[in-house]
Amino acid sequence: AGIAYDERLVGGLTRQLERDAGEYTNAVMALPDRPTAFVGIHDRVVKLLYDYLSELGYEIPEQVEFAALDDGHPPERPDVPMLRLRQQAQVIGTKSASMLLERIENPGLPPRQVRVEPLPAEDPSQEESPGEMAAVP
Repeated sequence: AGIAYDERLVGGLTRQLERDAGEYTNAVMALPDRPTAFVGIHDRVVKLLYDYLSELGYEIPEQVEFAALDDGHPPERPDVPMLRLRQQAQVIGTKSASMLLERIENPGLPPRQVRVEPLPAEDPSQEESPGEMAAVP
């Protein structure tokens, strides 16, 4: 997309998720060229970013947008606007277990990578049924 990688925009997480999200949000939004979108590894992480940015007065989704890579479980906050890419957790688990069993049988197998495509993105504003999976902050 023509966006250069910038280490300052990458946040790390520990077991102190709420503290980490707050510190990250403050640091990133203090940058001179602050981001207009965030991608989280889980809908809960994005929800925390959404909460902090809302408290700081940002209008969502007018000023800041969100996306998350997540499993197929229902979102914690379906009311938060977010694009959500659902991982195929069962497929990933099945392929991982199969590869592990193969490696146990034959420890000399070379390393390999297996790509599992995410399920189609979901946007809650496009959903007809509130019980369906939705995008999350």
